[in-house]
Amino acid sequence: MRHGAIVAAMVVAAGAATALAQPITPELAAKHQADIDGRRAGDVDLLFDTGSATLKPDATKQLTHIVRWAEKHPSGIVLLDGHADPRGSDVTNVRLSARRAEAVRDLLVSLGVDEQRIVLGIFGEDGARRASYVQDRRVTASVTLDPLYEVVDDQLAANATALVWNEPVTLAELEGPNHPAVIATR
Repeated sequence: MRHGAIVAAMVVAAGAATALAQPITPELAAKHQADIDGRRAGDVDLLFDTGSATLKPDATKQLTHIVRWAEKHPSGIVLLDGHADPRGSDVTNVRLSARRAEAVRDLLVSLGVDEQRIVLGIFGEDGARRASYVQDRRVTASVTLDPLYEVVDDQLAANATALVWNEPVTLAELEGPNHPAVIATR
């Protein structure tokens, strides 16, 4: 974990959900393009070799629309969900998925995305399953204009083991403006 990073939340993930990757159809491609200029950009899956956190040569090309969306939406959040296939120990898979997400974060920062806008969701093997181990070894990159508290809630609901970002946040940013603790501080 990088110095100064804040581990926002940790949960014990009890199980894994099942999800199959969608085939790319003309309709899905059109929706993906429309989402680039909307509230949330379509997800990009960057795949990794077994036991590796090394990005593949096409990673920069795969992230182009995420970088463009982030440039157009300076208040947007870039989400990087690190995953591993179920082989190996839980600890190994969490560490590996964290290193994968950090590799993608470092590439995005080198492409001009502000590191303080990037949230890492660390899933290990406990995130949504795909059709094969090859598809499970991934970092899913997406962007959103949702507030941080919604991002945190969504990630925890999806079985994230940990969330990491580099900027301190207020209670309202983390808990939401209508949380009783936030209302009491007003």
